[in-house]
Amino acid sequence: MSSTLKPIHYPAARKLESADSTSTVEPQGDTYNEPGFGIKELSLGTSSIIDVVAIHGFDGHREKSWTGDNGKLWLRDFLPQAIPTARILSYGYDAYTESSSSQQTLHGHAQDFLARLSMFREADGTTKRPIIFIAHSLGGIILKSALIQAAAAHKGHLLLHKGIHLSTYGILFLGTPHRGTDIVLKFISLCSRPNNILLKHLTSHSELLQHQNSDFNLITADFQMKFFYENLPTLLPDAISEIIVPKTSAIVPGIVNVESIGMHKAHIGMAKFQSIDDNDFKSISLIVQDMIRKAPSAVQTRWTKFDQQSGETSKRPMYIAKLRPSPRFVGQEKYLMRLQKFFAPQSSHSGWKHFLLYGMGGVGKTQICLKFIEELLTNDYGFFQIFWIDASNAETLVNDFSIIADDPVAKSQGVENSVEAVLGWLALIQKKYLLIFDNADEMDGVVKDYLPHICQVHVLITSRNPTLCNHVTESLHIDPMGRDQAVQLFKYAAKFANEANIAQAELSEKIVTKLGFLPLAVDVAGAAISNRLCTVTDSHALMEIFPTTLSPAVHITISRAVDITISRAVDVTIFRAVDVTVSHAAHGTISRALHISISREPREARKPAVKP
Repeated sequence: MSSTLKPIHYPAARKLESADSTSTVEPQGDTYNEPGFGIKELSLGTSSIIDVVAIHGFDGHREKSWTGDNGKLWLRDFLPQAIPTARILSYGYDAYTESSSSQQTLHGHAQDFLARLSMFREADGTTKRPIIFIAHSLGGIILKSALIQAAAAHKGHLLLHKGIHLSTYGILFLGTPHRGTDIVLKFISLCSRPNNILLKHLTSHSELLQHQNSDFNLITADFQMKFFYENLPTLLPDAISEIIVPKTSAIVPGIVNVESIGMHKAHIGMAKFQSIDDNDFKSISLIVQDMIRKAPSAVQTRWTKFDQQSGETSKRPMYIAKLRPSPRFVGQEKYLMRLQKFFAPQSSHSGWKHFLLYGMGGVGKTQICLKFIEELLTNDYGFFQIFWIDASNAETLVNDFSIIADDPVAKSQGVENSVEAVLGWLALIQKKYLLIFDNADEMDGVVKDYLPHICQVHVLITSRNPTLCNHVTESLHIDPMGRDQAVQLFKYAAKFANEANIAQAELSEKIVTKLGFLPLAVDVAGAAISNRLCTVTDSHALMEIFPTTLSPAVHITISRAVDITISRAVDVTIFRAVDVTVSHAAHGTISRALHISISREPREARKPAVKP
């Protein structure tokens, strides 16, 4: 078959992974001068709910191995657009096949990878976050060894490593030689003096790989896997074109009901995409998107079962984090204390509890709720589970009720996929639940019909609509921040030192005053300073970007992260006479991936046609 394909020429070079381009385009930046070992965060994501972890292959680098001829690192430059709720990490290790002093074995590389990834996740409290792995070539062999080791861990013995196994949902293998490959060894031998410690077990019919595949098959029941193989040959230095890892080796033998997918690329090119329009990139992004939709509930079920079997069932409620609070959350303690008192188990409010937080757009209602969830996850309020419902419109509300119907507990009890079925199920359960209806601004007639008047199911609502006060037990109006708190938030977002000079302090106060002390506006303005869109001393320039009154067709991009789009051909007044809608995926990390759409469209015109 290879004789009918036009070979891709990769000129002889010292490093296999770096021999994929004759282009003079070189990635810029200090990161390419580093050894490139360990975990590197390429994209934090927006309110991240999942980790995507990439691991390179032979002679690789945690960034350059995934970078195309045009300097585009697709894991950083393309993939976050397709999966904004994912944190994207890349792992680097000494996989050099010549001039390396490393005596590390495959098993040792796997141990290091497992230890570094588990420590990285423990450091920020994400040990139970679902994981999707993308492994190229040798990286897939190391990943399999790491997961086999993780599966063997248990309570009292490397429990953090066990967490990697429990949290793994999906794996994409790109040209991994599961059955070995003599061609890649031939290539490396022609280009360099190979490191036999690393490569001696990768020959075809390797006994080590046979044992590894058998062990790996025993732990794959819960993994969703895709196997990609190369369709184009590589031109070797001896002028012979070869498929480096043939399809027969690119698939783990013995695994049933998995999909193999061909890539119109040679071996090294499987890890590089030139643009977001690359068909192979589109295939990978669609697969990862589907995995992200299914991973949270599946991984949560595994962890719940493990905790129960280990006798470590927590009193903390289950909560699949769709959103996370902003790391710059300041002030608002009085509102949090009110919520804590209302929902406390010993509260004077008996029976079902419905609480409304209302106020103008951008005042921080959602952030207060997200911060309160942190309190619920830290202290025992008696809740078994928390569900977050986007009540922006009927379509999003019905969709989130469908997610509740798909919850493992609900599915085990035969709950159908409808709002009525979910409400009926909630009426019968004996455990304590909390439903959070966020952005219930235009749903007065709908949300009130969805409020369960059930003793064990409590409700927290955020809205700009004060008429919802008539349908709840208690309500609280959220005011803009105080002057001092707003200045503190602005300085934090702008990354000012605490000892900011007098001129900066005066201008900071002037800016937050003009922005009405609204947390959302203050945070965005601070992000503009932090990302060097302008300086705080350039007050005129800053006010042109963040005026009280904004003109139509304004589009600002702050460091590829903050997008503000103003629609309609009329002047509108921000936060006062218009609707401010923050995209569902952007809450909590405003300075990283914020989309604000401001429009004077009548509310009725934006109501969806979907009937609950």
